[in-house]
Amino acid sequence: MGSNASIHAFEQSKLDAVGSSPPSLAGEEYVARTLLNATTDGALLFTPEGTILAVNYAVIRDLKRPRSDLLGTLLFDLYPSDVAAVRRAQVATVISTKQAVHFESIRDSSCYETRITPITSEDGSEVELVALFAHNITARKDAERELQNSRDELRLLSSQLERSREDERRRLARELHDSIGQSLTAIGINLGAIKERLTPCLDEAVVDHLEDALCLVQRMTRDIRSINAGLRSPVLADYGLAAALRHHASQIASRSGVDIQVIGQEPCPRLPRHWEENLFRIAQEALTNVVKHAQATWARVEIESTEKFVRLTIEDNGEGLRTPIGEAAQRKGGWGLIIIRERAISMGGKCQVKSLPECGTQVTVELQR
Repeated sequence: MGSNASIHAFEQSKLDAVGSSPPSLAGEEYVARTLLNATTDGALLFTPEGTILAVNYAVIRDLKRPRSDLLGTLLFDLYPSDVAAVRRAQVATVISTKQAVHFESIRDSSCYETRITPITSEDGSEVELVALFAHNITARKDAERELQNSRDELRLLSSQLERSREDERRRLARELHDSIGQSLTAIGINLGAIKERLTPCLDEAVVDHLEDALCLVQRMTRDIRSINAGLRSPVLADYGLAAALRHHASQIASRSGVDIQVIGQEPCPRLPRHWEENLFRIAQEALTNVVKHAQATWARVEIESTEKFVRLTIEDNGEGLRTPIGEAAQRKGGWGLIIIRERAISMGGKCQVKSLPECGTQVTVELQR
């Protein structure tokens, strides 16, 4: 551990080395010390061996120790033994590479963004002094943590809301099938029986009305089935994700003319129900974007499944995205890609979107099993 006398001798040697007398540098030293104390960041100046030569007010305040107690002590004595070993290694790296190192550290429940910087000789051949600067980022970290907690809560609420929606879709689908669907079937059967039995006794106008009624019932039955399929895919419930994707892709392809291929087998064992529903909705949203916005001629849906992960990929040969995802969503009238990403995150997965103008778009969602 150095002494105040050795510090004075060191400072004197530095003054002699630059060819100036102490009185002429007194003003400069005062200005430098004033500037150093003006910053709210902690700042220490020490020798390559670790002996502290100067500290500013921020260090004195944070360490709650007087300047006289700090000057001449070893920097590494300010830390617990395990942290001291890390600091020794960092200082050694700074001296050997003549490059600053940056890291975050925690002391007394406060978080600091720390930089250790070498001060070299005029010709840069050796490190004469080392400076340590510590910026307190506790408030920023707390704000980031609160923001992340808020995002997590919003995603949890969004996930719960989406599950409630899926439950409501299933309930409505059951009611449409069990109540309205069966009633329409019964009405159609009754109208058909009336038409067969009473046609010889009725004039042509009444028969035409019966036929119109039968046509209306048949159209309503088709509409109910279509609405039912949109609310809840019976193929998904009965046969799984891969079969539901193939069925949906064939319907989209027949309506839009886009050639859509589905590659992959059903994950075994089957995925949790909310995973299947979310992945199916993601594919629905992505294919809707392909048909509405991409100007694509083909699209490919691939599902990969191993013991460790499940990956869903949707890609097309369309015009691609010319703007960032958020701007693209706003300009094209929807938030499809953002919704896809949020669905993936809500399942603990990740979503990656790759796109270049005129080179198509690829959306990949991966979940860890």
